[in-house]
Amino acid sequence: MGKEVENLIMENNELLATKNALNVVKDDLIVKVDELTGELEMLREEIITLKMARDKLRERISELEEEVRKVKEASESKTEADEEADVPMAQRKRFTRV
Repeated sequence: MGKEVENLIMENNELLATKNALNVVKDDLIVKVDELTGELEMLREEIITLKMARDKLRERISELEEEVRKVKEASESKTEADEEADVPMAQRKRFTRV
């Protein structure tokens, strides 16, 4: 009978040690989950900020592309006008009625 009680006490001590170890691991995991949750929230905010910056940059790119198109058109029309001005009146094409 005394041997059984000793075995039960020893088993109880082992279970208490296991319980304490599991509690420590559980607490560490809870802390890690809290850290990761905070990091996730910061990353989500950073994603929102970066998306806003990307949208602004895309808008700026569109504006610059439009400006380039307008400048190119102006340059082409000026080049055509300059080419026509370089040709003497006698060599210019004349339109006649048929």
